[in-house]
Amino acid sequence: MTAPRESCSSCRFFRETQRGIHGECHRHAPVLSSEAPLGVQYQYGRYPLESLGGWCGDYQARPVRKAVPGE
Repeated sequence: MTAPRESCSSCRFFRETQRGIHGECHRHAPVLSSEAPLGVQYQYGRYPLESLGGWCGDYQARPVRKAVPGE
């Protein structure tokens, strides 16, 4: 068995948002975004979008879950 490639798709901080396309990096706090719809007077936080094959240098492998008998 080969080790997973170090990329966003196998990183513990990555959360897939569109299956097989991209996701959000949750390594750091969300950043403010001003992409609010016309007429909306507030900002909101967003996590950076990353491709599945991206790599930022903060990679950490996902923890391996141990199988529990009876599951």
